[in-house]
Amino acid sequence: MGLGSAVPSTYSLGLSPCDFDLIPKMKEPLRGIRFRTVPEILQAVDHSI
Repeated sequence: MGLGSAVPSTYSLGLSPCDFDLIPKMKEPLRGIRFRTVPEILQAVDHSI
């Protein structure tokens, strides 16, 4: 008895269906902005949601 080949998943198990809708909406206002520090990123994400 051999093992069959594993088929890779087409979706991430770490994301729920609502995340697929939420993440692009959070990223859109931040597109094209360069951040120098992590706190700047966190502040911008807080303002975008």
